[in-house]
Amino acid sequence: MTPREIRANLMLKGVKQRDIAAKAEVSEVLVSLIIDGYRNGSKKAQEVKRVIAEVLDKDEAEIFSSAA
Repeated sequence: MTPREIRANLMLKGVKQRDIAAKAEVSEVLVSLIIDGYRNGSKKAQEVKRVIAEVLDKDEAEIFSSAA
């Protein structure tokens, strides 16, 4: 999914980036960077991706294959 598609899907679910940030215990800025594909390898990035996949009820690889 592209960053735009990820954000649109989150919006459709009624989930804001701040909700993801709170659940993953990171900043909203980091969530944005991860969605945009700028941060990928850290442990925190993996947690954010896991939370987003959980919220969207999709496989992490499906969501981040083209955004990463």
